[in-house]
Amino acid sequence: SALSIIDQQVYQAFCAYFDFYLEMMFEVQEKRGDMNIDNSSKIDQGTDADADADAIRQGHVDYLNYRRLNDPARPMLTRLFGEEYTEQVISEVLFEMI
Repeated sequence: SALSIIDQQVYQAFCAYFDFYLEMMFEVQEKRGDMNIDNSSKIDQGTDADADADAIRQGHVDYLNYRRLNDPARPMLTRLFGEEYTEQVISEVLFEMI
């Protein structure tokens, strides 16, 4: 049944993905010495840590730009709410720039 598929397969895939995500975040925190990645409050931790933070931030910006341009919900949202509102929601709510 659909509920057993969600309960067994989808939930297990979600848990595996979430565990991987947490593992990556813990690694980033260890590399940054438990500092915030935000560059606006940058504290000198050496060039390697700064380069890592810059690369992480740029990767996130690239991801947001890609998702903003290729959002699969855009056509549906445009039909329901119009282009102007849809673009505002996509850029200011769903994929707001950091």
